[in-house]
Amino acid sequence: MRPTGGLGDWAAGWLSRAALALSVLTAVVVAVLFPVYQGVTESSDGTSTEVTRTLIESMGLAASLVTLVPAVLLALPLVVSRRLATGFRFGAALALTAFCVLGALTIGLFFVPVLGLAWAAVLAPGVVMTGPSGRRPWRIVAGILVALPVVLISFYIFFGTFGAAVGSAAVMVAAIVVAVAVGAGRGWACPITAAGGLVLLATAVISGGMLMLGVWWVGGLWLDIGLAATLVHRATRTGRTQTASAPGDPRA
Repeated sequence: MRPTGGLGDWAAGWLSRAALALSVLTAVVVAVLFPVYQGVTESSDGTSTEVTRTLIESMGLAASLVTLVPAVLLALPLVVSRRLATGFRFGAALALTAFCVLGALTIGLFFVPVLGLAWAAVLAPGVVMTGPSGRRPWRIVAGILVALPVVLISFYIFFGTFGAAVGSAAVMVAAIVVAVAVGAGRGWACPITAAGGLVLLATAVISGGMLMLGVWWVGGLWLDIGLAATLVHRATRTGRTQTASAPGDPRA
């Protein structure tokens, strides 16, 4: 029988792998796809032209490799022994926090979703080992965070900042339903939240534009919460199953 602590480490390991994968994706988006430089050039005849350049176009390949620093940090807990992995996960999360703060005016903000997964990997073992009452506050906070972007968008729509089509309203209602389910601890809502996050991340990359970073953040938030909740839910359910089937247990 795998102990609960081992199940927590299992969840943390998969969250670390997800953080590594998302950091590589983010590095590609930031270096190759997102325009970090925007300016206006004026020709000799007075014609103005808007110019945008990506990071790799502006600074070259060597300078763009800085976007892979988070991936290097997040890879370390996956290559050390299990005994050292917990400390390395915590150190990677701290270092990535500093990276996001110091690079907030340039590329750091794009790695906020990666940072969320890194800290989720740190916290997951402790959450798995707590009882149902101890996990309830985490579920409630997760549900509130999933609903928060929808509530804010509804606020802007109400005051006329944005318009909303019928299809968009239906999606927002569905998101609120899923958020309530996440807060109530319904396991089916967790992978749906993660899938919605992936869709928003893809939308941010494809659509671009001024709202790209905001959509990227919301997608990352939903992916982080959905994936972490899915893994924690599976780990705790597996732990209960193993306990119930243990030899000598009257419930077996």
